[in-house]
Amino acid sequence: GGGKARRSFCNDNLVSKVALALPSLLQLDLSGTGFPSNHGCRLIESFLPCLQTLYLSAANSQCGGSITDRGLAAIAAGCPGLRRFSLRQAVKVTHEGIQSML
Repeated sequence: GGGKARRSFCNDNLVSKVALALPSLLQLDLSGTGFPSNHGCRLIESFLPCLQTLYLSAANSQCGGSITDRGLAAIAAGCPGLRRFSLRQAVKVTHEGIQSML
């Protein structure tokens, strides 16, 4: 409250803790929490190779600027079994980033 901007709690530290603690994780739902940065995406690439489902969406349009095409390409390269993927309000992702996920 009090006019303060809402801060996303999905940051690279959170992604790092999940990735290191649960390397065989199959589903990760970060909906409504904001996005990891491209560095966080590289953590997903490196430490969550079994991931089959990934949901990413910003809490609001102000939080959608972290992830880019490079981050999506890293996830696509590191998670070959990814079958379900949702991405919403990612203002820096282009058609090329989406293509890398296909």
